[in-house]
Amino acid sequence: ERLEPRTPWTGSRITKTDVLTLEDAASMATKHAGESVTVGDFLRASSRGEIALRAIVHRTAQVQKHDGGIYCNGGQENENVVPAGAIATLPLTACTHLANAGRASWRTFDGFEMVDGVFQRYTKGHLVAGEPDFETVPDDCRVVGHDVHALADAFKSNDDAQPKASDGDII
Repeated sequence: ERLEPRTPWTGSRITKTDVLTLEDAASMATKHAGESVTVGDFLRASSRGEIALRAIVHRTAQVQKHDGGIYCNGGQENENVVPAGAIATLPLTACTHLANAGRASWRTFDGFEMVDGVFQRYTKGHLVAGEPDFETVPDDCRVVGHDVHALADAFKSNDDAQPKASDGDII
């Protein structure tokens, strides 16, 4: 089950959508939780599907939607091209490999959809035949502020739990 924030944020000044390195995320989560939260904790939580993990793509690649349709940039010159520097959501298998071995290769892109109030994870697209796998190490990984807050709250005791933070931009 995906983790959600449940207390007011006290770790630093970030927004729900800020994209952070794992080191920055661990530092801020530690401040908020009042106990050590490590890069490994983020990797393990992502491997369990509790938070989404993203990674920088280091090369341009041709992709397609899982059903063969348009994955991105529809009708543009770069249709179905993921540019170098994009930050893509990693598939669960890549997250597991990162947590267990410190590196991962991957060919698919995950997406999320709200179904009956529950986030559902699914394969959104994949590299076309002939494209080499993407390679990722923890230094390439990123996490958004929402997931930093959610994981940090998982480290707080239930006695510390209060109503979920407001939906404002600053958490």
